[in-house]
Amino acid sequence: MKTSHRFPNSICNTILMLISILILASHVYANKIVVGYYPSWYKSTLPAESILFEHLTHINHAFAWPDASGNLQMDNDLIYPELIQQAHEKDTKILISLGGWGNSDGFPLVATDPLKRLFFINNLVDFLNAHNYDGVDIDWEFPDSSNDRNSLTILITELRDRFTSENPDWLITFAVGTSNWSGQWYDYNELVHYVDWFNAMCYDYHGSWSAHSGHNAPLYQPPGDYDGAVDVGMNYLHNTRGIPKNQLTVGVPFYGKEFNSASLYGPFTGTVTDYTYNQIIPKMNGDWTYHWDDISKVPYLTNSTNTKLISFDDTVSIRHKCEWIQEQDYLGGMIWALGQDLSNNEQVLLETIGTHLLNPTSVSIEPTGEQSDDFILYDNYPNPFNPATMISFTIKNADDVTLDVYNLNGQKVSTLLNGWMSDGAHSVFWNGTNDSGNPVPSGFYFYRIQTGAFRTVRKMILLK
Repeated sequence: MKTSHRFPNSICNTILMLISILILASHVYANKIVVGYYPSWYKSTLPAESILFEHLTHINHAFAWPDASGNLQMDNDLIYPELIQQAHEKDTKILISLGGWGNSDGFPLVATDPLKRLFFINNLVDFLNAHNYDGVDIDWEFPDSSNDRNSLTILITELRDRFTSENPDWLITFAVGTSNWSGQWYDYNELVHYVDWFNAMCYDYHGSWSAHSGHNAPLYQPPGDYDGAVDVGMNYLHNTRGIPKNQLTVGVPFYGKEFNSASLYGPFTGTVTDYTYNQIIPKMNGDWTYHWDDISKVPYLTNSTNTKLISFDDTVSIRHKCEWIQEQDYLGGMIWALGQDLSNNEQVLLETIGTHLLNPTSVSIEPTGEQSDDFILYDNYPNPFNPATMISFTIKNADDVTLDVYNLNGQKVSTLLNGWMSDGAHSVFWNGTNDSGNPVPSGFYFYRIQTGAFRTVRKMILLK
């Protein structure tokens, strides 16, 4: 005989509420894919054994390219069997990326000719089989005519047919821009049936071609600036051009741009220079000032004479982008390029995007300079520091105060205060150790203080 158990209505309602929360959480924090471009010229800088495969699902190995006859050309360092072997050992797919800026002239010549298309596809299939790649990423920058558009569609259609017969597991992905400047020459209505996903290049929104200085990759477009942003570009690809969200990755740059400009969105002179993130880090440790743009959700630096600024992405802005990718339910993130954040044997940007798209569990933080009438948080001193720094604050009314230290991935390192504090001025020392008393590595950290309804975050640098 079965025994029937009936729970009180209050318990049932609680259980249903918890189930709803879990369902919602599983949707908001669903694991995504992370695609990283690996340039062949980073072979010595970032060898295969140094790649953090746990933060990647796919690698696009860049670049090979077609010549005018359909032969495959490539950089001298491209052939790298150890990279492919280690990727597969770590359950990471690896694709050969074809084209790239300056390497795309052969595409229109091959795509328009039936015999050259066949020759090119045969060469590509032989190359994939010979080197054990998992597919191809097409980076044709860029089609620029109706003839290119039609020929591109035929090329991808024939490529998919051949892949289906040769190896149905092979992937076809495509790097695309995020505006109609290049987008008009893609027949997305057809391509979505043959391309597994599109890697949206959500960067270079400002540069030497712009009318003014600006962010390299703003998440949101500020009023009065019409050069684009991540949300504007992805809206174009999804809503205007009809690409499903589960076929779109959102590009994240590991580099920034330096303008000879006195202010953000001001005029600039001379050359706009690209800097990788690991080239920007020393500037943050020098006489440059860090700014956070709370509208566009990206940082920028200004030099001491206010004659230059650098727009870039850091761990905070990338975290915002990862949360936005989750909220909008896009397929995942794409990185240009692996190795550009390598500094002191750490890859903080890669760890950030991998953590928050593949294992999204840590606490959200961002730097602010907020103050209130009842509370003042001062800059820590010294900063940078080694081995200890002092964090000072003043509260007008006694209250519970929490002061925590976080690393660049938003993971809590140490709790310095958690309890009742009297009114007045207070100072707390942090000696660069975690809650277990173990030293933490050099790098950037955030300290977050909260009392009552007030909370603010600031950045500090530990140098060893």
